[in-house]
Parts: sequence; structure tokens; C-alpha cells
Amino acid sequence: MDSWKITYNLVPAALSKLYFSDRAGKKVDYFRATTSLPATGDKVDSLDVFLFDPDQEPFNQTITLQVTTAISGDSEKVTLTSQGSGVYRIVPRIPILISDKFTVDNQIMEVRDRDTLFVHYADLSNLNDVSADTILIIKNTPGELFVENEKGEIPTKVNFG
Repeated sequence: MDSWKITYNLVPAALSKLYFSDRAGKKVDYFRATTSLPATGDKVDSLDVFLFDPDQEPFNQTITLQVTTAISGDSEKVTLTSQGSGVYRIVPRIPILISDKFTVDNQIMEVRDRDTLFVHYADLSNLNDVSADTILIIKNTPGELFVENEKGEIPTKVNFG
């Protein structure tokens, strides 16, 4: 052989973006959770995790990440699936449950009020490409208003205005 020819495809490098999101795909920094025990079917709160890393798509249709909590100690492996154009997301979403107990890897994030979730991603083909995000989980509780007069008595009827 007198000549060689190498044919290859160039995959453009791009830095990743990783974030927790609401149902519309918008990045969120906190989430008001309403689900506590006992949880009922379709009324369970849930979160999305989005990853944008276009240089992984030709090689990986799924990416597995670990989501951990700061307070409750729960930890769940989640699989993000390619949605095309370098976008990966969890399908189905992560169920969130306000609870005092937790079980690791049961596919439910059991958190406490004011707990923080962490997720971290490192692109193994580019060691400088690392993304992470956190989200604060707040237990959604109804507010209460107490009215009392100057003597400390609670009136039976109040007129405002």
C-alpha cells in the first residue's frame, strides 16, 4: 500500500448544562412539595432533571446520574434519556415525598422540609466539563391567621374596612 486515507466524523465539543426544572422545562431553584404520607397515586409531586450535552448524543442514548439529599440522607440513581439535539431528561420524573424515613434507590426521593437535592454530572470525554445543580424542597403548608383584640381575646366576628 502506497497511500492511506482516514475518514472520520468530527463531534463538536460543547460544555454541558445540568439543572432541575419544573414541568415546563424552566430551571427552578426551589420546589413547593405537597405530597406526604400517605401518598395517593397521580397526586405525587415530581421533578425533572435536564442535561444539555450535545457531544454525548452520538455515543450515549442514556446517562445515569445520582441525586442526593442534604438532610434526609436519601439517594437515587436516575436515568436521563436523549430527547434529541443534545438534550437529556428523566423519563419518568422523580417522585418527591415529604417523609421522616427514607429508603435508598427505591425510585422515590424522600425528603424533609427545607431539604436540598444535589445532582452532579461529569463528561468523561472532557474532564473540564462538569455541571451541577441544587434545588431547595419546601413543604407547602397552609398559612394561618390569628386575630385578637388588645386584651388578647379572640373575637367571634371581625369586620375589616
